Amino acid sequence: MPFDDLSGSVVAVDAAVVQSADTLGTAYADATFEGATQVPVDDVVHGATALRERLESVDGPSYTYCYVSDLDSASHDYGTDSAAYHDALATATRALSRALYDDLDPATADETLLVVTADHGFVDFEPGPEGCLDVFSIDAVTESLARTSSGDPVRPWGDYRFLHLAVRDGAVDRACRALEAHGATVLTREGARDCGCFGPEAGPVFDRRCGDLVCTHPDLKLVYPSAESIVPKTGMHGGPTPREMVVPFAAARLSNLQ
Repeated sequence: MPFDDLSGSVVAVDAAVVQSADTLGTAYADATFEGATQVPVDDVVHGATALRERLESVDGPSYTYCYVSDLDSASHDYGTDSAAYHDALATATRALSRALYDDLDPATADETLLVVTADHGFVDFEPGPEGCLDVFSIDAVTESLARTSSGDPVRPWGDYRFLHLAVRDGAVDRACRALEAHGATVLTREGARDCGCFGPEAGPVFDRRCGDLVCTHPDLKLVYPSAESIVPKTGMHGGPTPREMVVPFAAARLSNLQ
């Protein structure tokens, strides 16, 4: 994989991804990780060992991405202060500490920058119906939704913390007032564009994909009849609250941590 360094020279970088075996080898993985070697692993313990072996064996400049899915799964299912989450965190940190701090060759550690980050934060909700607002339970919303050719309401889309709704002509204000009466924060497509929710330069893709209304709620997940799998979840993300938007990030040379 070529990389332009600060001097303008093109440097070949050997890239790899260490990830659960059931997420690699697919068309999606091939497109996402194009140009990188895919290293399938069974779990975080196996992944930590594979990461160490990769760092010690590769010659020249390299970049290795290792994804730990256990923390995300435990947070969604049980919340970020649950025993399951803390167990998953302890397992991951023990495995990575052993592989990168205890066992990694010191010369390799001196040449390796470790970056620990995530793709989102998390916020916890009550599991079950108590932590949800079913937008189809609000008559004024259901009656305002656009219809398919068969006469059914157009299914909402987007995230359960930032939901998109297709609304029939002339009914936007009614649907907006009904949602706000239930504590939701609601934006029109124009409002979402103006406040930069989907980037500073919303273009044709935004216009095709954004709903007539985009809504969130400070305390609840937004669901609808075909979203039953989300109802029992505790941890969620995708909304505009600070905990959901804050992304943890830390970086250090591994030799400074050994």
